[in-house]
Amino acid sequence: MDLKIIMVEGPHDGAFISKVMQVNGYKTCKKPIGEYTPTFVANYLRGQYKNAPVDELNLQSVRQQIVFPSYSLLRGEDEMLLIFQMGGDSREDKRKKLVGDIFRFLRSSMTTEAVSNSGKITFVYEFDADEEGVEVRLQQVTQEIRQIDDTFPGITGNGSYVESAGIRWGAYIFEDGNGKGRLEDIILPMMEQDNDDIAGFAKDFVEKRVTFKLFQTVKPTSHPQKARVGVMGQLEKAGCPNSAIIEQSSYLTEKKIIGSPVCSQIFKFLSA
Repeated sequence: MDLKIIMVEGPHDGAFISKVMQVNGYKTCKKPIGEYTPTFVANYLRGQYKNAPVDELNLQSVRQQIVFPSYSLLRGEDEMLLIFQMGGDSREDKRKKLVGDIFRFLRSSMTTEAVSNSGKITFVYEFDADEEGVEVRLQQVTQEIRQIDDTFPGITGNGSYVESAGIRWGAYIFEDGNGKGRLEDIILPMMEQDNDDIAGFAKDFVEKRVTFKLFQTVKPTSHPQKARVGVMGQLEKAGCPNSAIIEQSSYLTEKKIIGSPVCSQIFKFLSA
């Protein structure tokens, strides 16, 4: 069975990728962890619990120390996708630990030939382009990978893979079509489609935030698009975070996802 380990920034990124893949035929894995394949995956995840120094950690530290996937998806018996929430682009330490731990686990338990024979092993980095841009993010990915595999040649294209030492490495950077931006530049237009009245209300409400009394002394959000996703979602799914809004709301329908060129691109990349 092929394995892809996808490292996303936040819960909303994971929710979106999971939804795109499930609309296109992937299924939630309901197997017990002990039955995960390749078998090293089950062994690695078991070790996360067994080896964590729980007695020495508080609850916050435990959450940071034990890195478990947020989503586990299957395509038949041919491929497993594990989606890990890693935090923002600055959390290089967390990504490096996850990739390094699994990379060393592979090397200690299997030869390169055995890894290849067990199916493709792929690590995927996902970031927002933000103001830094796609090219800067791809350079960042290359630098991080070279700290694990110093023979890695580098990733030069968004939504592409490079193989090195029997492992595939890939990167997908969310952007607005002009090389910058973030996931909300993809999600928000899809949510607003066919919902002009709600979208207009949410936009006006968020844009007025600086006029409210509280925000004369407290800094308002600097991510208005993310706020608009939340405002629209709360009208249907009160109390839900943006990740649940992406998963459950009626704004991101199967028809919209199938008809979206960006979603098709994401699916084509992650299913390759």
